[in-house]
Amino acid sequence: MIVSTFRRGSPSSVIRLAILSRVIILGGMILSDITIPDHNPGDDVLQFNLRLSSGGDDGISGGDGGRRCFCLEGHACDTTRGGAYEGKRRKTVNRRYHSPVCATSKDSTLDSSTCSSCMTPAFIDTFYRLLLSPLTKWDSARFLSLAVDPAARMPKNIQNTPNEVQSGDDRFADSEQAHAFFPLFPLCIRYVALMLVRIAPSASLPSTFEGVTALSAVIINLICFVSAAISLYETTRLLLLRSLERLKEPEVEKAAFLVASLFCFNPASVFFTASYSESVFAALTFGGHALASRGFLLLAVVPWALATYARSNGTFSSIWIVLQGIGQVVSVAVGQWTASAYADVSTIKKIGRVIKGCLPTMALHIMLAVAVASPVMFHEWRGYQFHCYDDQDTNAILPRNVRPSW
Repeated sequence: MIVSTFRRGSPSSVIRLAILSRVIILGGMILSDITIPDHNPGDDVLQFNLRLSSGGDDGISGGDGGRRCFCLEGHACDTTRGGAYEGKRRKTVNRRYHSPVCATSKDSTLDSSTCSSCMTPAFIDTFYRLLLSPLTKWDSARFLSLAVDPAARMPKNIQNTPNEVQSGDDRFADSEQAHAFFPLFPLCIRYVALMLVRIAPSASLPSTFEGVTALSAVIINLICFVSAAISLYETTRLLLLRSLERLKEPEVEKAAFLVASLFCFNPASVFFTASYSESVFAALTFGGHALASRGFLLLAVVPWALATYARSNGTFSSIWIVLQGIGQVVSVAVGQWTASAYADVSTIKKIGRVIKGCLPTMALHIMLAVAVASPVMFHEWRGYQFHCYDDQDTNAILPRNVRPSW
């Protein structure tokens, strides 16, 4: 009854609905952020500083003494330290215990003291502060910090941290918490932010790299959310067209649009707008199912594996692949056994034929399932290297005598 009275949808209408839902949710987040005082979660909860405070009072100025510093030393925008890979935690001063320093880059587009990005008009920064502040709370702060600071996943520099943190497990606190947040979303944010700095008009961007990073998260989540809604619509439509009820095309499109509408306005919709990895995960997971529903299972493994690198629950796609394999194996086994039922062959040969027909199918699906789950295995291996690696090599992440208590 509900489906019959719902409007008929199309991909274009799903796009419009998805964008409208994001505008409504973001408007509500901005309004609540302005009217409701911020909750103080305590010093143990990481908070992300956009450094877009009114009047440019962020405590850090550029090389000319009066202009807000665009890029801090050691951040991904700091090209003097090789960006994401050379400025490792063991070679740099931990910025949690030292005052941040403004970076000086040979790249004119990223130079904190001369770049035109730092000349962003005050009203633009005010607009971005209102727009982006609600998107930096709770886990968003962790994702954005990992995007801004390439060294945030690594244990603190043991030599360069103050004496009071040389003992105990405090040196591992940040890296252990960061390990819970998978790398794909922060990496996407980081490289989109660096791209925006280079190609977007300077006056249209926030005056700090942190602000550009938060803006990049908004852009990524908007694109991914729209993509997820379209993929969900297409998957529902294709599955209903193959259902046993033999639904007509208008009914199928209405039902698919209803499903997409419920996704756009679901109770957890705020997490798809904030700087969380839900939108990226949904786009990749639903995109993989859209491909699989069209018969492209091998191709669907690519977005599913990427989804696993965004969130650990992407491994559930591996279970789906195995279940699909079991279903195909049962179908092949029944077909093979039925075909040989009236043949003048022994039972052993019949079983052999069934196994021969089923084994390749099951082996293929198991390999695909392992491929989808492999990013989680890689991430856990990297975490082991960061915290438990035992090697005499001078390049080892942790020395032999330095390990967490666990």
